[in-house]
Formats: sequence, structure tokens, C-alpha cells
Amino acid sequence: MKTPSDFPFSNEKKKTNLELYRIKQNLKSVMVTSSEDNTGKSTVAAKLAINDCRNDRKILLIDCDFQEPSQHSLFGVQDNPGFFDVIDNSSLQLSKVIQRPESFMDKPVDFLDTDYPDILTIGSLPKYPLDQLNSQSGQALLQQLSQKYHTIVIDAPCVYEETDLSTFASYLEGIVLVVSSQEASSNSEDDESKEDDTQNQLDKLQGKVLGVVFN
Repeated sequence: MKTPSDFPFSNEKKKTNLELYRIKQNLKSVMVTSSEDNTGKSTVAAKLAINDCRNDRKILLIDCDFQEPSQHSLFGVQDNPGFFDVIDNSSLQLSKVIQRPESFMDKPVDFLDTDYPDILTIGSLPKYPLDQLNSQSGQALLQQLSQKYHTIVIDAPCVYEETDLSTFASYLEGIVLVVSSQEASSNSEDDESKEDDTQNQLDKLQGKVLGVVFN
């Protein structure tokens, strides 16, 4: 089983290096995913988006985690309408869907002290959300948004075996994998099987994984 030292970007200092790397490479879109539930993936995505707002960079955080959407709760905004509503209805104006955060983790935001990303919440979940993510409409929406922001940070679903994100990831420029420290240090057969499933999924992502964040 791999340990944190086997991966790049495995501590707070290296997470900062990861942010700087994305900025230097001018990556327009970065997906944050994880190998299982309860890794703190969504919080990591939110904090990466906040940190990317430095130096007057305009950042959009999109919640695409149809398994467990949470960015609306983290930032104190409404969950509807949102990302999937825009995919389903191209006439829906982005200015009426993209929101500014009211709070972060239950604390009021202070825009004089810290810059915050714009938020595009999950919206109304369709019957087949993965198909919507992989659709041409989904790709067109991401391209449209990437023209308006320096970087888009996407809180994506977990890479379970049945959740093939390879098509969706092909639209994006980089991927960050969040792994729990407990998961990394486990040696059980079940966890090794999960790691194999995750690796199979990552192998489909065309070498776009920037690094692994242990949380």
C-alpha cells in the first residue's frame, strides 16, 4: 500500500506548491476528486479555489459532485438553480446562477480581508447526471466559463469503479486526487482493492493528475 511519501503534494507546503504550479502553467480548469467518501475532498476543493483568488485572479468553483453536493452548504448559498440547470437550459443566464459566497464553513466572509471565488452550485440533479457531465452541452458550458475566469476549480464525484470520469476529465487540464491519511496507511484487502479500482480510473484520465493531497 502506498504511503504519503510515495505521492507528490502530500502536505500543506506541497499543496501551496501545487497552487503555484497551476498558476504558472496557466491551467484553466482543475478537477478535484477522491478515491472514496469522507476524505474532505469538497473542503479541499473550496480552499484551493480560495487560495487561487490571490493576486486578483478571478476563480469559479463549480460543484459537480452529484453523489454528495456540499459547496452550497460550505459557502452559505442556494443550491438551485445551478450547474445542471444551465446544461439542461442553455437560455438560463449565468449571471442569475453564479453566486457570491455569504459565508465559509459557517463564518461570514469578509471580502476586504480575503478574496473568494464565485460559486456555481450543483443545481437540480438530472436522472443521469454522469451522462450530463459527459455531454457536449456540459463541455460547451465549461468552455464558456473558462473564457470568463482565470481558473475553474471543479468539485467532482469520487472515482468509484462505476463512475467513469474519463470523458468529463478530457475537457479539463488538470486533476487533483484527495486521499485520507487513514486510507493511505491502511493495509486491508478491501482498501487494496479500492486502491486498484481507483488506479484503474486514474489510468483513464490521460496523465492529467497533478498530484495527491493527503487530508
